[in-house]
Amino acid sequence: MTTNGRMRATLAVFALTAAAACGPPSPDGGDATESAAVAVRVSHPVRSTPAGSWVATVEADEHVRVATRVAGTVRAVHVDVGDRVRAGQPLVSLDDHDLRAAVRAAEARADLARRTFARIDALYADGAASQQELDAVRADLEAAEAALEAARAQLAYARLSAPFDAEVASRDVDPGDLAAPGRPLLELVSLRGRRVVADLPAAAAAGLEPGARLHVSLRDGRLLPAVVRRVAPVVDAATRTVRVEAALEGGAAPLRPGTFVRLVLPGPEEAGWWVPADALVRRGQLTGVFRVEDDTLRLRWVRTGRRAGGAVELLAGPRGVAPVVQAPSSALRDGAVAGGVTVEPWDGPGAGAAR
Repeated sequence: MTTNGRMRATLAVFALTAAAACGPPSPDGGDATESAAVAVRVSHPVRSTPAGSWVATVEADEHVRVATRVAGTVRAVHVDVGDRVRAGQPLVSLDDHDLRAAVRAAEARADLARRTFARIDALYADGAASQQELDAVRADLEAAEAALEAARAQLAYARLSAPFDAEVASRDVDPGDLAAPGRPLLELVSLRGRRVVADLPAAAAAGLEPGARLHVSLRDGRLLPAVVRRVAPVVDAATRTVRVEAALEGGAAPLRPGTFVRLVLPGPEEAGWWVPADALVRRGQLTGVFRVEDDTLRLRWVRTGRRAGGAVELLAGPRGVAPVVQAPSSALRDGAVAGGVTVEPWDGPGAGAAR
C-alpha cells in the first residue's frame, strides 16, 4: 500500500439531534444518544493477495543419524537428548582395546618393512641385490604402511564426534550395548536453520522457481517469510504432486523439526482484508472493530484469522476500505460522532499485501 503520509482531517463537532436518538440500536447494546464527538486515529484496511496454503513439515537444514563403521561394545555415551553439542565434540566412545592392539601390530609390521627396504636398497646400490628384490620389498613396505593407515582409521571410528553444531534429537544407545556397523546410535539436528518441505499439487507448483518468496503459516496464525530453495523437476506419478522446499528466514529458530505448518503461496482462494491488530475490540466472547462510516463510529463484529507483522486478517464481518479506529479506548460507543480523525499510515501485514 502506498502511504499518503499523515493526513489530518478535522470534522465539525455538532450536537446530536433528537432524530439521532431514534436511530437503530448499537451492536453492543449501547445507545446512540449517549455518543459524544471524539477524536480518533484510523487506518485503512489492506486487501491481501489471493493465496492458497498446503500442509508442510519443518525440517532442520542439517540432520544426521550418527553410526559407527566398526563393531564394538559401547564404553561411554557423553550426551543425552536435548543436549547442544559443538562440532568435534565427543558423542560416543567404544571399547577400543582390540583396535589399539591391531594398530600396534600394524606399526610393528610397517617398521620391519621400512628397515627391510632400507637394507635391500643399500644392497641394490652396491650391486648385491636385484631389481626384482628391491621391487618386492618396496611393495611390502607400501602394503605395510597402508595396513597401518587402515588400522588407525578403524581406531578413529571407535570415537564418534559431532559433525556440526547441533542438538541431540534422539539417543538409542547406552553403555554396555553392542554397536554394529551402520546401526544409528544418535540423531542430531542442526541449530542453524530451518526449512519447510511440502508436496504441492502440480497445478499449484506450476511456475514456482528457486528464489520465489512466500510465507509459512503457523497454528497461532503468524506468518513467517520464506524463500523457495528447490522445486522437484518431476511430478510424482503416484500422488501427482511436486516436492517443494523453502528456507525459513528470520524468526524460524524456535520451530522444532517435525512441526506441521502450512505453506502459503498465490492460489485460487478469495482475497481477504487486513486491519491493525490493535484495532480489535473485545466484548465478552465477541470481537469487533470500530469503523468510521459517514463521520460516525460503528462497532462491527468480525471473525479473525491469521496474524502477521502487527496485522490481523478478517475472515468474516464488514469488508472494504472504510477506515478502522486504532487502539480504541474503552469509552468509545457505537454511534458516536467522529469529531476529529487522524489517518495513520499503515502498510498491512507486509510485502504480500496490496491495497
